[in-house]
Amino acid sequence: MICVMPATQADVDFCAEIENASFSEPWSVYSFSKAVDDADTLFYVAKNENGVLGYFVAGNICNEINLYTIAVRDDCRGYGIGHALLKTLKQQAVLSDALAVFLEVRESNQAAIALYKNNGFIEIGKRKAFYKKPTEDALLFALYLKEEII
Repeated sequence: MICVMPATQADVDFCAEIENASFSEPWSVYSFSKAVDDADTLFYVAKNENGVLGYFVAGNICNEINLYTIAVRDDCRGYGIGHALLKTLKQQAVLSDALAVFLEVRESNQAAIALYKNNGFIEIGKRKAFYKKPTEDALLFALYLKEEII
């Protein structure tokens, strides 16, 4: 059974480990630790009896949610954990009265792009050379939560 819940300081090292295995420019342990205590940050983990399986960190800025990072442990991918995390993100965005959720993703990350599209996100643009190590364009995605901004 997978539970998605707010992250605690006890989860930080596990999230940083997943982050380091997932990204070429990972968040630091310090950044995760600060996110736990930041009132404007949504930091959730997916857990089961084996510990942290995945997480997301998003910021609430002016009624918009910006997804900063999301990852699932490599050996746990393909089991719906990413969907569960995004479902929680959407629920929290609605509870926050956000207008939309925004994110960037590497243009080559087809698995993540499929996950976002399957969860209602639409591509709205591109940022040239946004990512480093290696340099790559970012695709911008949005999930609009209020009809008046569509």
